[in-house]
Amino acid sequence: MTDLTPQEAAESLDSLNEELFDGTGDTLKFAASYMRKIASGEYAPVVHAHWKECEPGHDILFECSNCGRIISTGWGCCEDEDTQGNNGCDPTEEWLNCPSCGALMDGKDDSNEN
Repeated sequence: MTDLTPQEAAESLDSLNEELFDGTGDTLKFAASYMRKIASGEYAPVVHAHWKECEPGHDILFECSNCGRIISTGWGCCEDEDTQGNNGCDPTEEWLNCPSCGALMDGKDDSNEN
């Protein structure tokens, strides 16, 4: 089997669509359009991670399992966009994505850690 790039796969699907269906094959058009979006970078891979408690105490700190970003339950009212105005709440419930790397905090983990 040949290794095709997404763009080459899209072109191959278009060619097959022309040969088999005179260009009217909706399923092949649909598949080719998605391959072009992948090739252009429109669809980025989703990174999964989780918040892990890294320093228990008065201000509990949590670390992103993907990039190591630290967030705290003790942050006051913040004007900084990076903290998104979260103040004294459970950051693991407020930050569904890491504010640094964008990882989806869904409890799964793409890193090598457990």
